[in-house]
Amino acid sequence: MEPVRLQVRDVGISARFYAALLGCEAARHSAEHVVFVTDDMRLELVSGNQMAAHQIDIVMSDADMIVRTYERLWDACVRLPQIPTDLGFGLGFEALDPDGHRLRVFCLYKAEAA
Repeated sequence: MEPVRLQVRDVGISARFYAALLGCEAARHSAEHVVFVTDDMRLELVSGNQMAAHQIDIVMSDADMIVRTYERLWDACVRLPQIPTDLGFGLGFEALDPDGHRLRVFCLYKAEAA
């Protein structure tokens, strides 16, 4: 799995955001670098001057997880430009992280997952 590497203005703020989004704690954490590892991705946050916002896809296991994650982010006042929606291939929504990176959070419909 190829890591996703994002430059962020404040590693601590971003680490708390991604811990809530991914539902896990960082595998490694320092003041300048944080690493999250899930079954599907490796996400690295590094301190730096962000040049441009990126879009990353975060795949979750099922629709219930999508809804629970959306509700948790809503309660945390995260910017959510799209509610959970039928995307044709699965259920998903969009969120913006503290640095403006666009996150497409989705699960594949069971027929598509194989």
